[in-house]
Amino acid sequence: MQPIQLWHMILIVGISMLCFNQSVHGLDSEFNQIPAQQQSVDPVVLNGVSVPSDFPFVDITVNDNPDTGYIFINTSWGSDPHYSMILDNTGAPVWYVRSWDCRQDLKVQPDGRLTHFMDYSVYVAMDSTYTMVDTFLVPEGYVADEHDLQVLPSGHYLMIARKDSLIDMSQIVPGGHPEATVTGNSLVEMDENDNPVFTWHCWDNFDIEDAIYEDLRAKFIDYVHMNAIAVDNDGHYLISSRHLSEITKINRHTGEIIWRLGGAHDDFTWTNDTYGISYQHDICALPNGNYTVMDNGTFRFPYFSRALEFSVDTTDWTVTKIWEYPETQNIFTGFMGNVQRLPNGNTLINWADQSLPKLTEVRPDGSKAFELDFRDYHSCYRTFRFPWKGNAAKPYLLIEPESDRITLLFNKFGDPDVAEYRIYCDTQPKPEKVIATTDQPYIHLSSGLLGSGHNHIRVTAVDSQGNESLFSNEEEIFVNWAPGDEMVLNGDFSEDLAYWDWWISEEAESHVAVEDGELHIHIERGGSDFSDISLSQGDIQLIHGRTYQLEFDGYAEAGRIIDFKVGGMTFGGIIDLSQVGYTWLTTQRMHFSYQFVMYEPSETHASIEIWAGTSNHDVWIDNVSLGTVDTDVPTTPQAAPDDFALLPNYPNPFNAETRIRFALVEQSRVRMSIYNTLGRKVRAWETVRNPGMHEMHVRGADLPSGIYYYRLDAQGIQSNRLFSQTRKMVLLK
Repeated sequence: MQPIQLWHMILIVGISMLCFNQSVHGLDSEFNQIPAQQQSVDPVVLNGVSVPSDFPFVDITVNDNPDTGYIFINTSWGSDPHYSMILDNTGAPVWYVRSWDCRQDLKVQPDGRLTHFMDYSVYVAMDSTYTMVDTFLVPEGYVADEHDLQVLPSGHYLMIARKDSLIDMSQIVPGGHPEATVTGNSLVEMDENDNPVFTWHCWDNFDIEDAIYEDLRAKFIDYVHMNAIAVDNDGHYLISSRHLSEITKINRHTGEIIWRLGGAHDDFTWTNDTYGISYQHDICALPNGNYTVMDNGTFRFPYFSRALEFSVDTTDWTVTKIWEYPETQNIFTGFMGNVQRLPNGNTLINWADQSLPKLTEVRPDGSKAFELDFRDYHSCYRTFRFPWKGNAAKPYLLIEPESDRITLLFNKFGDPDVAEYRIYCDTQPKPEKVIATTDQPYIHLSSGLLGSGHNHIRVTAVDSQGNESLFSNEEEIFVNWAPGDEMVLNGDFSEDLAYWDWWISEEAESHVAVEDGELHIHIERGGSDFSDISLSQGDIQLIHGRTYQLEFDGYAEAGRIIDFKVGGMTFGGIIDLSQVGYTWLTTQRMHFSYQFVMYEPSETHASIEIWAGTSNHDVWIDNVSLGTVDTDVPTTPQAAPDDFALLPNYPNPFNAETRIRFALVEQSRVRMSIYNTLGRKVRAWETVRNPGMHEMHVRGADLPSGIYYYRLDAQGIQSNRLFSQTRKMVLLK
């Protein structure tokens, strides 16, 4: 297969928008080729810790006598899967965890516990054995916000509580939406028993019209966007409100505002700085009485970001810039980031953006002591340094499937006295049978040790005295060594709905039943999207480079489309790994058979997805199967689109998530890129897809409100035909 030419894209936003029109043309850079199936090799082991193949390795470009604390870092939104990690100054992992939810704000609290936000809903604490020992909650009726948690010496803790309200904005601003959803923030102090002892509401203190850069006519409005909490040296509280460009000091006893810095009601005058703060992040109070902030500068021209130290004088109400980095206006990160003053006097700066370093440690004179970035593009919410000593209570287990074996990776992080690991496996949960031992933090299991079918695996560590640790997390994996192994459980629904998960959105009304040996999806209201009515089965293993056959029988009450696929997670949503596109059902029962190659990296948590939303016509499904094949099997013909196309995203404008659909007239290499109005790439995804209709989901949680452009570039594998099209979408928070 010959490499193909693609593009070096420069996005120019201005009067001329010709570059955004549909075109078929040559492109002038290289598209990454889909990698060939790699030969089986041992996993990478760094300082005794084994890491999986998708581990986000870092590059260190400066290492000149930095602070000795460990590095606490996460990959943020747009990375699938997500990693939370503790690294040493060589970039080697001390601890890590892989997750499909976006975890962030990993740090050590003053009480010595490790906390981070997880599962999109809750902060948790781990002790030095990496055992979860506590959760942190907000009052009933609120949602825990992911931006910050501060544990106090008293055992109390500070969090940001979020609550949406339905507001008639037409009574507040001309052209306002009469039923706008407005997000409000509250600062809450909770006691050690999770009872609220102090609550400070934005609605009682901030005017919504002070959010001068937010579109107050939108359907969804996030007018405060509180993103950081700190305790000042006198014990009173500090909050950062990004969408007000304001730092606010609050009396911890009365809730009265002590002062406001920045924004529409600034109490201060800057003595030696003409810029002030704009859409800032991460306020901190220093022991010397000064403050640091990540000044993103999102709505400042020229665009630049900086780590800023300043002092305030409440006698003459002035602010003085004490220190900033860099002194030149050559770095810009439009969101996230943080600043931390280190014990050695240096300053840690996380620039957050995918294209910028995730840790720049600078001395007071501005010279660099350390700089680190992910080898591949990842954003990062915050980065910290802390002293830390951890010794895991049990191993942490991950599984990587390969074409001829399964590789297990396990680490009892921080324990120098591991003599061997014992691998337990059975076809039933909580296996008690040891099938292998090893003195390495990994092992390869072939068909001689692991049978076909569903396997439950867990691991223990044994020290030099023969003491065995607690069991690791238990993982289940379906192994199909031989072509034709069936991977779907209860695909004929003979066990009713066993192994299948049923879900409907609030927009839909439907129920499901097994009748006469068939799955019958009764639909009263189909909703607005295919995913509004879904039946799925997860934990399916697909191996890169293998060919699979997906089959099912189906028909409908009347002619209609369903979305039937093998799905995988990316961009925080589900993509069609099976490249099926949409399936047209008629009133006649038909057998559908699709063959596909797994072009994506090997996946242990793929899923069968049956999406039946958008239509009110009932659907019947039976005999669902998925297996590997080593010869070509006839595939049900699907009508290919007449031409390449990039369709408008839906919904648009969007708040949390939008869907982008595109059509391919032939099997093609495709790249989807998303750019902000400055031409900065904020997302990039590429793969190979068969002809048909395809869809991808894009989450906007990590992006600021504004206009974005999404671009599809495709090249037909057979014809070498090139296609490019760009469309506009609007993110409103």
